[in-house]
Amino acid sequence: MLNVRQENKKTRKMKTTTILTIALSILIFNANAEEEIELKSVSIMGKENLELQFLLPEERFLATPQWDGKDKLPLALDEAIKIGQSEVTRKNPRKEFSVDEIELRKKDHINDFRWYYIIQFEGDIPDRDERVYVLLDGTIVQPKITER
Repeated sequence: MLNVRQENKKTRKMKTTTILTIALSILIFNANAEEEIELKSVSIMGKENLELQFLLPEERFLATPQWDGKDKLPLALDEAIKIGQSEVTRKNPRKEFSVDEIELRKKDHINDFRWYYIIQFEGDIPDRDERVYVLLDGTIVQPKITER
C-alpha cells in the first residue's frame, strides 16, 4: 500500500514538473517572439488575396522619437519629403513623381504615442501612385506582401 502511495506522489510530481516546464517554455517563447506594430494594410489592385502591410517590430517602433505636438518635430516636413522622394526614385528610376498628399499620423501603442509621416506621390502614369511611410527618425517602413 505504501509503495502505491509513493508511486502516486512521484507521478503527480512528474506531471507537475512537466506542466511547469511547458508553461515556462511558452513564456520564454512569447517573450522572445517579436511583436509587430501595424501602421497600415493596403489592398493590392487586381490581387484580391494580397495586401501590402506596413509593419514595424515593436522594439523598432518604440525606438523612434516621441513628439508631444508642442515642440519642433524631430523630422521636419521638408526632410521627410526628401527621404520619401529618394525612396520612390530608387524603386522607380524611370518615372516622375510629385507629392500629392501628406499626413502626419499618431500611433498609440500601450499609451506610448509615436508619430510618422505618410507621403503619397503621384506618378506620371495613371494609377501608379506610391505611398511612403517615414518615421520621425528618418527611416522608411518597407511594406510586406501578405496573403489575406
